[in-house]
Amino acid sequence: MAQHTEIVEPLQDEIDAFHLARLWAVQKCPYFSEAIYAMQPVFVSGFDTFAVDKHGRLYLGVDALTTKWNREEAGSVLIHEVGHVLRQHGERLASPEIDPKLANIATDMEINDDLDFLPLPPHVHPGDREFPVGLLAEDYYQLLLQQRRSNLSQKMSGNAGGSPSSSSGAGIADDKEDAMQPTCGSGAGGDPLDCELSASDSRAVSLSDIQQASLRVRTANNIQALPPGTVPGDWEEWSKRLLQPQVNWKRVIRGNASRMVDQVTQYSEETWTRANRRSSSMKPFILPGEVYNDTTIAIVLDTSGSMDMDYAMDSALSELQGLFKQRQVKTTVICCDAEVSQVRDISSISELGQRRTGGTDMRVGIDMALDVYPTPSMIVVLTDGATPWPSSPIKTPTLACLVGSNPPVDDVPSWIKTIVVDIPKPTTSVKSSPSPTLAF
Repeated sequence: MAQHTEIVEPLQDEIDAFHLARLWAVQKCPYFSEAIYAMQPVFVSGFDTFAVDKHGRLYLGVDALTTKWNREEAGSVLIHEVGHVLRQHGERLASPEIDPKLANIATDMEINDDLDFLPLPPHVHPGDREFPVGLLAEDYYQLLLQQRRSNLSQKMSGNAGGSPSSSSGAGIADDKEDAMQPTCGSGAGGDPLDCELSASDSRAVSLSDIQQASLRVRTANNIQALPPGTVPGDWEEWSKRLLQPQVNWKRVIRGNASRMVDQVTQYSEETWTRANRRSSSMKPFILPGEVYNDTTIAIVLDTSGSMDMDYAMDSALSELQGLFKQRQVKTTVICCDAEVSQVRDISSISELGQRRTGGTDMRVGIDMALDVYPTPSMIVVLTDGATPWPSSPIKTPTLACLVGSNPPVDDVPSWIKTIVVDIPKPTTSVKSSPSPTLAF
């Protein structure tokens, strides 16, 4: 049953308790100071913990502030609530299909496994459920959901057998405990307090989306300015990801390749060897006919031993081939390391089988592309960049697609259009893994 909460005018001892807890939190985690001071406090009765809403407000249960917790515990919970705001839990787990109670537990787990150095009062932790630490809230939510389904299955099988098993009894206890967990508010992905204010309510200042985004960036800069090891590792990774957001590599490939295809596409050429299809209606004038030339593109694919990023190469190749197929452009794939090994149409690096490791020279692949009949309208070189390049320009427009996080862009001649495609390899449930909702 939800707690009935009500916004109250705070007493002086409640204000003093909050100020002391906030000061302790800032001293303990100075890199969170801007975020801590930015959250507008709202004092609430009938509530024995803290919470945040989606608008960056901080709801303080007056009983927890003055009688339940000491200054260090209240300050620790304040740092916990700041984590919800900075990690955008209210946005990431905002969906009608998501159970807010489980979502709140999941977001708490994501934060709490980084706060072992704080004197937090009793709280949920991944280890309590034998879950691994370091996961995202979305991952913990799926684990909690699987656990709930398992508990329900055990309960049903226990009832069918006449007596519930001990494991099903533990599962029922877990479900009841989940239902009794207090909410951290809509800003944590949980149920909103019944007294939560709207964004425009003047009783407490709210933070706009832009203000919250700016706050995240400033906090990330504060973290990065500190020596390594000063803050928990997951927060360091969070700040790096925020300040160096992933570029949409598919958009980079499609945008640049599409523009070059538009430039080289030859729709038709005039010829006097073929009659114009409108000749009968244009007599006595004689008009030249038209010959339609198909656009062909050669993809020079680096298959050398230096290419230890098959996933990235496969992804880039697949994206290019999908684009060219959509544009009805014929393609030829030239597999090349120090010399050309195959000229064929492939969709995955794995189709090449055993590869040589004898160096890289994309010049031989480009030369082969120029010898292919019909001569390609455009050449795309897919490589990590660790290769020599032609010393003189060629007539065929060329696009160098350099795959990797820091390829040698300066080595590519200026007459070759160059793009860098950093395709992260998918990781399994780590907090530093890319998340579109975490990027600013």
